[in-house]
Amino acid sequence: MARNGAKHLAVMSRSGHDDEKSQAVLRNIRALGAHVDLVVGDVSSLEDVKRTFCESTKPIGGVIQGAMVLRVCITHILPVRTLPVNKITQDKIFTSMTVQEFHQVINCKVQGTWNLHTAALEASCTLDFFTLLSSISGVVGQKGQANYAAANVFLDAFSLYRRSLGLASTTVDLGVIEDVGYISEREALAARLDTTIWTGINEGLLHKILRFSILQQHKTAPINVASAPQLITGIPVPQKEDSFLLRDARFAGLCFGDNSGSGVKGTGDNVQAFFLLLKAKVDSAVLLTAAIDIVNKWFVRSLGLGEPMEPAKPLAGYGLDSLAAVEFRNWARLQLGSELTTLEITNAKSLSALCEKIVSKISAAQAA
Repeated sequence: MARNGAKHLAVMSRSGHDDEKSQAVLRNIRALGAHVDLVVGDVSSLEDVKRTFCESTKPIGGVIQGAMVLRVCITHILPVRTLPVNKITQDKIFTSMTVQEFHQVINCKVQGTWNLHTAALEASCTLDFFTLLSSISGVVGQKGQANYAAANVFLDAFSLYRRSLGLASTTVDLGVIEDVGYISEREALAARLDTTIWTGINEGLLHKILRFSILQQHKTAPINVASAPQLITGIPVPQKEDSFLLRDARFAGLCFGDNSGSGVKGTGDNVQAFFLLLKAKVDSAVLLTAAIDIVNKWFVRSLGLGEPMEPAKPLAGYGLDSLAAVEFRNWARLQLGSELTTLEITNAKSLSALCEKIVSKISAAQAA
């Protein structure tokens, strides 16, 4: 903002601005000739937000809402010492979340955004832009993070609501930012991301995206009227034919042309071949080998493995947790017609043992 001519900025933060990184940013901003009003407050508190509007040296002319609380399961891939104890919590499926766990994540985005909107109206501020930093998790979903995904869905809808009132607003659905922020500070987490599905961006590109989000809110001449309320970033096009995104009809348009790419081949043809073998009543050992090949490919893709699993090794050694097991259970039911419980998957002694169970269930169902 300062590089683009802003002379007065108000920055609100729960944790304050005394850390070394914040101080370095502030020095750079001041070196560009901008004045910064620093406010310590929680955006989910209406009183704190109103105080920020009142204490600002100049009337607020635009808002960028970037608050985030993320409760993510990283203890199994990062040393515990890297996070305060009160920040280490497990990803959970929605039905396992407490009400408190759900609201801990959504309040800063849901209540916080509503507070910014309300405070601006009460202060009679005519905002030139109201940019909401959201996430593509609200578009494609997020395993074990239904609360975070829900919060971002709200932001996407809120931009439409503000625009229906004739007010400026655009939501930016961000993907992976590689060199700054949450992911960049957690190398092991970044290493697990599938770059064939998500395209990372750097800080420079993020600045451009934010600039475009402001230009999109120009009342008479947005860059693109159709996408003015919502900018989706970070999803490469075309998607590979075995991308899990293509299971959803909304993303069918992302698959076209030469999308073969590199990496693990999709499992669709293998599944079809498996059922042809089953119909031909081949030897059980042949069926098991085919099942191992199919399931192995799924786990390589889902868990981000560098090489196929060894059939005799325990699955836990490859990072299989309860969330991945739920995802596999759903895939096996839809693609293989095999009804498995989560415990049957997590307690399987090896990939081979799991596939033996799958083959026996499928064979029994076919015989019934």
